[in-house]
Amino acid sequence: MGFHLPPFSSVPHLHLHVLAPASEMNSRSLSRYGPQSYWFITVDNVLHQLYTHGKVK
Repeated sequence: MGFHLPPFSSVPHLHLHVLAPASEMNSRSLSRYGPQSYWFITVDNVLHQLYTHGKVK
């Protein structure tokens, strides 16, 4: 689960992506939506940033 980071947002509103387990995703999907992707942020990371910084950087 996670969110796209600007400027890679696909729509102009906040929406959560819920994806198949990484073990079932192909390499193209992992590069775009995987937890290590540059333009994708996990829910846990968003919550951590909000708790520690008051915003998502």
